[in-house]
Amino acid sequence: MPADEERDDTDLRAALEEIAPRLFAWAHCRLYGRAAQEADDVVQETLCRALDRLDRFRGGSLAAWLFTIANNVVLEFLRRSRRRPQLLAPASESRDSPLANVVARATTLTRAVARRDDVRALLELAESFDETDRRILLLCGLEDLPAREAAIQLGSNEEAVQKRWYRLRQRLRFVPWIRAEAGDGSG
Repeated sequence: MPADEERDDTDLRAALEEIAPRLFAWAHCRLYGRAAQEADDVVQETLCRALDRLDRFRGGSLAAWLFTIANNVVLEFLRRSRRRPQLLAPASESRDSPLANVVARATTLTRAVARRDDVRALLELAESFDETDRRILLLCGLEDLPAREAAIQLGSNEEAVQKRWYRLRQRLRFVPWIRAEAGDGSG
């Protein structure tokens, strides 16, 4: 592998490792009330699709791109689960295939994130949130949307979202990957 490709792969891995806790928490909050394994499957499928389709990423925010993929995976998952239970995992492939390598990388990252204490603590705390607070956590804390955009999605006003997000951030101070300024209207 040429040095440029190795550096790009290392940069991508670092970026995915930075975003993965938010993605993991997002999936668990988005599928609140469902089996934890379903959210894990959504994260894994999202990472598999992202790694498999990396050539389609056109720059900009990698996190926004991943959350778009994740949202599509969740919607597909929910549609499928209404019809019949079905795993999201791709069909079995040979261990030497490129897809098998993608799945292995995604699995490793998903498992590592699931073991993190800060992720588990966040998910436990989020269980005590009401539905609106969980949605604010998803939009402002995990997707990094400004309060203005979150308010539109919630059918609320920006000031109410900012106040609730401020109170939530106080409860989430222990989570280093939720930025204090997220959702403050500046983004």
